[in-house]
Amino acid sequence: MAPKRFALLLSIIVLALQTGCWDAKEIQNINYVAALGLDFKDGKYLAYIQIMDFSYIAKTDAGNPGEKASVWVGKGTGRTINEAINEIYRSSQRQVFWGHVTSIVFSESILKSGIQEVMDLTNRYREIRYTKWVYGTREPMEKILAATPFFKLSPLSSILHAPLENYRQNSLIKPLQFYRFTSNFHGLGSTVHLPSLGLENHTWKENDKDSQLLKIGGAFLIHSEKLKGWLPAASLEGARWVQPDAIRNPLTITSNDKKLIATLVLDKPQSQISFQKKSDQVQFQLHIQINATVNELIQPASESELVTRAAELIEEEVRAVYSEGLSIQSDILNLGEALYRKRPKLWRESWEHDQFPLNEQSLEKVMVEVHLINSGKYKLKK
Repeated sequence: MAPKRFALLLSIIVLALQTGCWDAKEIQNINYVAALGLDFKDGKYLAYIQIMDFSYIAKTDAGNPGEKASVWVGKGTGRTINEAINEIYRSSQRQVFWGHVTSIVFSESILKSGIQEVMDLTNRYREIRYTKWVYGTREPMEKILAATPFFKLSPLSSILHAPLENYRQNSLIKPLQFYRFTSNFHGLGSTVHLPSLGLENHTWKENDKDSQLLKIGGAFLIHSEKLKGWLPAASLEGARWVQPDAIRNPLTITSNDKKLIATLVLDKPQSQISFQKKSDQVQFQLHIQINATVNELIQPASESELVTRAAELIEEEVRAVYSEGLSIQSDILNLGEALYRKRPKLWRESWEHDQFPLNEQSLEKVMVEVHLINSGKYKLKK
């Protein structure tokens, strides 16, 4: 037999013996979980999964959604989280796949009872990734997972799955990924700011009807694997000035008698925490540097007047959020973490016991430097 014919015959035999992917499933025959919600009630765990139609998502990517997104929320109950999820499997109709989970939501109840079992399951199960976004909520879980965004867009475009778009314009409470949450949850000295998902019913209307949308309404404060409390977004404004990744934060400048002067936009804050031990107490000094631009000038003001007043207002906000933390015995500014990283021995002397070590005198100084880098298209009057 000629060499070429022999090679061709051998190739045909080899191809015929290939098994192929006989157990592969078509994507339309799989239920893809996009979000996982977890609750704890009456001594039992409640698991919620959000699934959606990926063929609809393809239509939205092509710019032709046609109709409003359909979101399915499954619910199961059990003595363990795994039992609760197995109850969902019984009626899921199709195989459930966990490799596309982009967010996980904890109820306030499960945060209070402890989430050690949750951490074990979500870290141990091989399909669930570490990069998912993590939230808490005080709202009914079904409503959180069923909310959809504007313009018949895919639910994957909502704050639940894509929080960074919103954070770029209003950097108040930083979105948190699960790997960072896990690190800070178990870390010594760290206080976790877990974003709290809520529902906004009155800000937006669709065809003159109120539309229910997701929002970040506050944060749960967690320290040493224990929930310390919850604060609304309005009480956390001072914490934004110590977030190094903050992109954009507005600040309304007012006079001492509360008259409006200007609106500034501040970004890229840089903060440094120093400390010293005085008598039996560690006292902290916080130094903040931040850039500002003028968005709106309501009354004539010089550059020096604007930056001086902005620095005063930022210091007021920082001290206010620090006091809010004291009220729930929470180190909102993460002063203890800075102490632990730089002087672990000193941290153990004052923090490794049950008594909360901070008080009104612990934050000795807040020094703020505001640099006005742009006044917009108009110049400031001298």
